[in-house]
Amino acid sequence: MKRNIKFNPRTLSLGLLGWITLGAWAQTREVQVDENDPSISYLPAGSWERSTVANAMDQGGHHMTTFDPTATATFTFTGTGIAFLSPLWGETIAIGIALDGATPIRVDLTDPAALGGAEQGSTQPSAIRWSDLTLTNTEHTVVFSMPAGDTLSVLDMLIYYVPDTTVTTTTSSSSTTTRSTTRSPTSTSNNDTASSSGTKDKTGLTIAIAVVCAVGGLLLIALLLLFLRRRALRRREHAAWLKNTQPEEGTGLPPPPVQMDEVDDGIRAGGRRFKSIPSRKSLLDASSSDFGGGPVSMYSDFGTPAGYGGETTPGGRTSKLRNVVAAGQGGVPPLPTRRSEDVQTQQTATRSSAASPTGRKFMFGGES
Repeated sequence: MKRNIKFNPRTLSLGLLGWITLGAWAQTREVQVDENDPSISYLPAGSWERSTVANAMDQGGHHMTTFDPTATATFTFTGTGIAFLSPLWGETIAIGIALDGATPIRVDLTDPAALGGAEQGSTQPSAIRWSDLTLTNTEHTVVFSMPAGDTLSVLDMLIYYVPDTTVTTTTSSSSTTTRSTTRSPTSTSNNDTASSSGTKDKTGLTIAIAVVCAVGGLLLIALLLLFLRRRALRRREHAAWLKNTQPEEGTGLPPPPVQMDEVDDGIRAGGRRFKSIPSRKSLLDASSSDFGGGPVSMYSDFGTPAGYGGETTPGGRTSKLRNVVAAGQGGVPPLPTRRSEDVQTQQTATRSSAASPTGRKFMFGGES
């Protein structure tokens, strides 16, 4: 069964616009905060120490460590998610993480494959070890501490996520960098010398791309609406053509041709427009009715009406067009002209009939 699927242009345009808007808002921007960023508050003072030797296993080359069970590191941010990054170690190391006042969660930073070996340093490069990407875009606070029963904690880097349309002000420290992303958080490495001007350039580029996509989507919607409108017009024209050309029902014959009275030939007579030219029979019938209902002889004495100029067509016949014009003006259609000898003959016969005492008519060839 053939089905006609109808598209609502308005619904389709709203759907495309919503899809474009959703794509623009779904993109987030990633903000990286290294361990020595001033936005991280380490307490008590001096309880945390920064590594002195650069290590490629760390994000940015360094990390913070503490042996104090009362030490904390507090960070406040506004965004939709946060992640904690750290290397894995060949010894028992862990850190406690509490988000927005919740109970701390112990995150194990020990490399099971290297535990108990000769190597006591970092064995796996820094990567995301904990994250929460289900936050609302409001202010949040995360507190890092040493879990009960552990003796060493490490903090390397934090990443938090904000909607791409939000402009985030970074600190003056060169350790804070930003970049746009639409993927899940992964381990990344950026140079400590990234500047805030680079961040602004990336943000501006992302906004420009979003604007271009939105404009392109609107143009696509306009072209689609134009296409649907033109297709509907073509369908209506095709349906009308089929209606006029299909055979009549039950006969199998094509429809009757267009009547002559449906065609305007531009002839005007008596203030009205004739749409067809009458036949010779209809002209003769009209002439007989104008003369009292009796037949009109083709050899009438009236001759050609004034102003219609006599024989204008081959064979001595007056054109039908002039007949039509004369009939439309209320006059008598012109009759064919006759030779002068025919007129004289008929006039003589009429006078002879009037002069006959018996009332008989004399015609050529004998009595009537």
